[in-house]
Amino acid sequence: MRVTLSFLLVAAFTMLPGDGFCINAVVGMPDRICYSMEQGWYADAPAWWIAQGASTNDVDIAYMGMFLAPKLSSALDGTDPAARPMYYIMNYNQGMVFGASPGDPYYSGFWQVHYLTWKPGFARPITNADPASALNPTGIPPAAEAEVVVSNAVVQMPIVALGKLDGPWLPAPAGTYRMRQVMVKPDYIYTKEVYLPIRAMFCKHPVTRQVGVVPTVIPDVGDAELAEELGANLAPGLLNVPLSDTQKVWRTMGPQPPGQMPILEEIPTGWGAWNTNFEYSPVLQVIVLERNIPYYVVVNNPDFVEYLIGSGALVITRDDQRVGILFGGMPYSNASGGQVPR
Repeated sequence: MRVTLSFLLVAAFTMLPGDGFCINAVVGMPDRICYSMEQGWYADAPAWWIAQGASTNDVDIAYMGMFLAPKLSSALDGTDPAARPMYYIMNYNQGMVFGASPGDPYYSGFWQVHYLTWKPGFARPITNADPASALNPTGIPPAAEAEVVVSNAVVQMPIVALGKLDGPWLPAPAGTYRMRQVMVKPDYIYTKEVYLPIRAMFCKHPVTRQVGVVPTVIPDVGDAELAEELGANLAPGLLNVPLSDTQKVWRTMGPQPPGQMPILEEIPTGWGAWNTNFEYSPVLQVIVLERNIPYYVVVNNPDFVEYLIGSGALVITRDDQRVGILFGGMPYSNASGGQVPR
């Protein structure tokens, strides 16, 4: 079955001159991925998050399903680290507690795991990440009441909604937040299922070197204008990930064929902890390229991109944007008929 794909940033780059992005079709690839929302807490309100196709730097967590991405360790570096606190309550039945939300200056969609264990007789609900006090009894308790172990584990868990789930997804009810690119079915309040659009990208497998197409989802964007255009979370904290621990995604502007998609620099070699490509990162540096090549040429792999940049056939016009991706699956075979340099 042929299904319609959305090109990466199709709507997002319409504000840039000369943009020729279009909708693409790839055999066997759906146009949206269904995610199950889980409930946590932020600022005393429910925080709904997703993690399917997410990444972590921790091997043990990767064995539970997240893609292993050791480069995420640097999200803990610096005075303003990209990964913000997330509290996992070990001995009380409740959701995780987040230390930031979409739009906050340090929100990135990535979290440093803090393991909190209540001491006997003190357990109670925690619904915000501020220190507990007489005026804030649902905050993070003092050491006399609970032990907090700060780990070096970073996990990717984008927030898609804040507040009680009630009524239509959009417009968001007063005092709540909803990610705009999400689609839902009428019974989403009960199923807790949301659908996010696939952004298909060309890639080259790091082992086989075969060119293919991978499905990705972009929940978090560091740039305000781009986040608005994509309907994604505003995640300024993505800019705090060291550039050396991101990877590139190239997208071209100007006249180009309908089959042109962005080109992703690295992909995992396998699911979860079975990924052995440690150059993979879920944080992407978006590199915008002006095409000085015939419109019919499909640029479909990193080697070809670098060759064309070196020859002046592609010219970098912007490289200051960041996006965080959820990985949607292993590569589909290349259906583009594009150029594959030997």
